[in-house]
Amino acid sequence: MKYRYYYLLLFTTILSHFILYAPYELNRNLFDGSFVAIFLALIISCINAYTTIYVYNTYKSSNILDINKILMGKYLGGFFSFFTILFTVLVSFFMFRGLIEIVMKFMLPSTPAWFLAITFLFLPYINLLNDNRSFLNFIAFISLFIIIWSILYVLLSIKGIHLYYIKTAVIHSIKLPNFETLAAAGFFFSGISHLSVFNPEFKKINWKKTCLVYIFIGLPVALFALYIPVGVLGPYMLQKSQLTAVTTADSISVDLFFIERALYILLPLFFLLSASDFILFGYVSWTLMKSYIKNKKISFLAVNILGAAYIIVSYLLRDTETMLRLGSSCIIWALLYHLFLTTLLFILTKLKEGKNA
Repeated sequence: MKYRYYYLLLFTTILSHFILYAPYELNRNLFDGSFVAIFLALIISCINAYTTIYVYNTYKSSNILDINKILMGKYLGGFFSFFTILFTVLVSFFMFRGLIEIVMKFMLPSTPAWFLAITFLFLPYINLLNDNRSFLNFIAFISLFIIIWSILYVLLSIKGIHLYYIKTAVIHSIKLPNFETLAAAGFFFSGISHLSVFNPEFKKINWKKTCLVYIFIGLPVALFALYIPVGVLGPYMLQKSQLTAVTTADSISVDLFFIERALYILLPLFFLLSASDFILFGYVSWTLMKSYIKNKKISFLAVNILGAAYIIVSYLLRDTETMLRLGSSCIIWALLYHLFLTTLLFILTKLKEGKNA
């Protein structure tokens, strides 16, 4: 496929982390190094882009499960493949639960969580009808709407920003971040993890261009996700908010016929951002599971069991703060696992090349 689908995949992943767990964790540590964490995460992610893409370019026709098996053997490779699927499933669930929270709080407040869970669970089932190429076409299509609405969000927010708030937050954030803050910032630059499934669809990928996407798209998005709400709400009010991007939109006034708040204009954006992340991680986890479990009936049964678990846990996990804390922890550990695995695979690839030289 053409490279634009890869870059649109990166754009969608970067933008989709604008509203839920990464900003939540950065806001909680606003005065404890969030600003520095974004730049450190960018540097680490660019290094990881080199190591990850080197591995995938070396094994161009393979997904992550095949690469694990090639480099680590059937059993050890299978062990790491299991955890790869596990973390992808967990991240997919919290994106699913985040989508429900957005809709339940700001779009359909009287609708029960269990009903929304059942309704939205049809989204990944529709994806079962797609192959990798048709799915990438679908992601490219919705990414165009996400990009346009994201630009609109920034433009509408500009008039409500107080630069004094941003300056204060930045000054007090010039310090080394803690472990959680750094990892949360890194999630804005985690799009290459989806090559675990889509690697065979592209020719050799240029890691330098990937880093340029991180620098010119990922870095501004991460800063906007943190400092637009700071500029609009103020740093202290911000730390009392949970879904900060949505709260920010709700506090911006507009004069457009009968529309008085920007939230009503931007609700489609928030829905698309949370839905796209769930659909994307859901598709990746399903595809990896299908590859891991060779028996089609067993793999389909496993997907249905997971679907039922998604509904049950979504119903039980009712508190927004608990959801955000657990979701933040999940994405942090998922990212760290990705960094560890890709570094290990890079070392093993280099060792194997040295032996064959």
